[in-house]
Amino acid sequence: MIQLPTDRDLMIIMRGLPGSGKSTTVAAMQAVLPRRMSTAVASADDYFMQEGEYKFNPALLPDAHNQSFLTAQKFVSVNKCDSDLGVLFVDNTNISAWELSPYIALANAHKCAYTVLNIDTSLTECLARNAKRTGEKRIPEHTLANMAMRMREEKLPPWWNQLSTESLG
Repeated sequence: MIQLPTDRDLMIIMRGLPGSGKSTTVAAMQAVLPRRMSTAVASADDYFMQEGEYKFNPALLPDAHNQSFLTAQKFVSVNKCDSDLGVLFVDNTNISAWELSPYIALANAHKCAYTVLNIDTSLTECLARNAKRTGEKRIPEHTLANMAMRMREEKLPPWWNQLSTESLG
């Protein structure tokens, strides 16, 4: 269970395979937060949305992740001056520690609480959900399998605040 701090913002950094249910979990959590709380989502996928369609271009991934980080940076900077508390969701795969560490450093620099929320969904389930995706949102099976292997093998630093949950969707 994630505890909402009463004295500072909270950054929830999602971690899971494509199709694990990260975005579904974010939406479910946003729906139950008190209305007085400001929320935002930092997601590299948002960079690829054009007129309601997902237009993925792997050459633009660095730009997409930069935009996601800038969204997070803006949230913690702006909310630091507000009296209301906020929750920022970082909705990226965040398989490796190097993908998570800039967000954790940002949270620490702004005295923002954080939790890495691992979404535990089997590779079989992620592959099944991925098969239902259309167009550029579908990921090659070998890529998804590689990501699952990397996530299984990489252990995050034990001092990072982490929780695990099963997929909501």
